[in-house]
Parts: sequence; C-alpha cells; structure tokens
Amino acid sequence: MRRTQSGGGRRSGRAIAVLLVALGTLALAASATGARQAGVIKIGSITILTGPTAQIGLETARGAQFMVDYVNAHGGVLGQKLQLVSDDDANNPQLAVQDAAQLIQQDHVVAIAGPTNSVSGIAIQSLQAQAKVPAVAYQSGAEALTGTGSPWVFRSNTTLNHHFDALVTYLAKVKHAKTFAFIGWNLAAGASSLAGTQYGIAHTPGTKLVYQTQLPLTTQDFSATIQQAKAANPDAVLIGAPMPFAGVLAKQIRQAGWNVTLGATGDFVTGDFGLFLGSAANGLIMTDTGHWQCLAKRKNGKSFLAAWQKAFGRPPVANEIAGADAIGVIAAALTKAKSTDGQKLDDAIRGMSYNGLRFAAQWDSKGNLRRTPIPAVVWAKDGTQLNDLSCDIFTTARGGK
Repeated sequence: MRRTQSGGGRRSGRAIAVLLVALGTLALAASATGARQAGVIKIGSITILTGPTAQIGLETARGAQFMVDYVNAHGGVLGQKLQLVSDDDANNPQLAVQDAAQLIQQDHVVAIAGPTNSVSGIAIQSLQAQAKVPAVAYQSGAEALTGTGSPWVFRSNTTLNHHFDALVTYLAKVKHAKTFAFIGWNLAAGASSLAGTQYGIAHTPGTKLVYQTQLPLTTQDFSATIQQAKAANPDAVLIGAPMPFAGVLAKQIRQAGWNVTLGATGDFVTGDFGLFLGSAANGLIMTDTGHWQCLAKRKNGKSFLAAWQKAFGRPPVANEIAGADAIGVIAAALTKAKSTDGQKLDDAIRGMSYNGLRFAAQWDSKGNLRRTPIPAVVWAKDGTQLNDLSCDIFTTARGGK
C-alpha cells in the first residue's frame, strides 16, 4: 500500500512520492475528531496507482490533488485547509479494504474520494457504514456499486450502463450503425457495459446486437473472438474493458484488416490507449467522463481550466477532470453541512445541487447521479489527441430528449 499526504501538510509515502506530487482527495471521518490535525480537514483517496490499469488512477489522483490545492488557494473550507491522504489499491478490493481501514481508523479522514474500481467500492462499504464516512466514487461505473443499498456511497460520474446506451444511440444516428457486436471483460463493469449496450439497442429502432462475449481482463489473444465477431458482420464493435484489454483488442482488430467502426468509453481508457494504438486509434469514437472544451463553456469549469493550464501548460484530460470533480463534491458538502460530521456530510450530498466543473449534479436515493451530460470524443493524430464531438451525446443523438 503506497501513501501520500498533501494539501495542508505532507508525510512522505513509499515509492510514489515523486509521481504523485499533485495527489489530493477529500476524506472526512466521523470518528476521533480530537485526533485530527488542527486547521486541516483530511480527505482520503483510494485509486489505482500501480499495475496495468494505473494510468487511470494516476490521472485521477493528479486531478484530485489539484482541486485540493485549488480549493485551498481560494480560502479552503470552513476556515481550514484541505489535505489529501492518498492510498493505492492496485485495482485489488482486498487492498482497498486495508486502505479504507487505515484512512478511517488512523488518518481520521472525514470522507473518501474513490475507489476507481466498483468492486473495491463495494468492498469498503461495511467499513464506511460502521464509521459513518461517506465516499464519493471516482469512475466506478458498474451498476452494482450503488445496487447494494448503502447510504454512504455517491457517484461523481454516470454509470457505464448510461455510457454504452449513449454510445449505441450516437453511433446509430451519426454513423448509421444498425448491427452491433460487444466484446468486454467478465467482471461487474463489463456486465454494466453490456447491459447499457442492450438497453440502447432496445430503445433505438432498427438496431440489433449480433454478437456478444465477455472475457478475462488478462486476455492477450483475441484472434478467435475477432473471427467470430467478424462472421456476425456488425456495423460497429463496442469495447467494454480497460487497458490493456481494450488496447490489445482494438489493435488486433486493425491488424486483422478489419476496418469496422470501433466504440469505447473514456470511463475505462486513458491516454495510454491512444499511444498504444498509434494510427490505429484514428477515428475511434468514445463517450468520455469529461472534456476540457466542455469545461470552458461553464463558469466554474472555465476558471478551473485557466488555473490548470497555468500550472501544467496544457488542458486537463478526462480522468483529471473526474478526480477534481469528486473532490469538488466533498468540498461543496462540507460547505453546505457547515460540519465535518459524517452523517451531516452524507445528508448534505443527498440534498444538494452541486454546481461542478462539468455539470450541475443532484443525486437520487441510491447515490446515483441524476441525468448529466455525457461528452463524445474521437481519437486523432495517431492516438495523441482527443477531439470533442459533442458535450452531450444524448442531445446530439436524441434531439435533447
């Protein structure tokens, strides 16, 4: 378990200190108020910082830390500075439980941002309930995350179900796709992606799912799967998995000489996806968790974007934006609750309207976001650039319905 603390002070972590100089996530623990550092509100972060899918977590963590710094630069919250205590679960639910226990019991965080993996998010819910510590999940797109009925978990992104519903709808209207194949991984997130694909097809007249399969994340040889999918003659293939699965599959499809339309979601893949594919990425369409050009159209997003570009000399990528918004939700809840008490924070999130970087958000009784925009993007310049197609894929595909 690797750790960093930053924001209102710093404690050096194990190997990650150099890479995660910008890591900062709000974690508010309802227990042991007296053990908290005076003048500092600690927020816990659990995300993927090592392993094959670490790029998602590293980007998310960078965005989370920048938001902590951004909030602190504007006066902090409740007259105090925010401090991020960040842990690495390496995409492993057992490590996520260990991380949550330490964040709650030793670091005395008031809330947790994360995890990124939905299964990890489910694994820590009993600890949250015992300590009354709310969590605002990062990407965590599986329906199962909020299907447990826990009152202590909230999303900061819409579900994979909605992403793939949107992707089907968009490709059917814009690319005139009628038949679809789905190839995804065989865990909860893959199941939600498939469910969204099926929902989109059921609600888009004239479309049909002609092939579907779910495989282990460690799959390296997709030749048989590609042959079977190609035999079904789909107009578009949807990829419901993170790296390295997604990149290897997409590359092998192109290496096989199959120029079918490909669709994926930025909820799963990051810049390493485009770099891995190179020219094979060109034209691949994705839904995404955010896009800087869409931020520029919102007042809060525009000011954050200006600060980010000044600091980094480039616009933020989607996962950096998602990490920042998760922290923003917690900061807004602290302000609304006027307290670091866990129950009051939970009630504040449940009842507030969050004017975020990407959208105005409200939550339903399960902790799911109510209707929020989903951007559509396309890869270009040999996998080095993501261009915005639409700041709300449903508005484009369904005329605003």
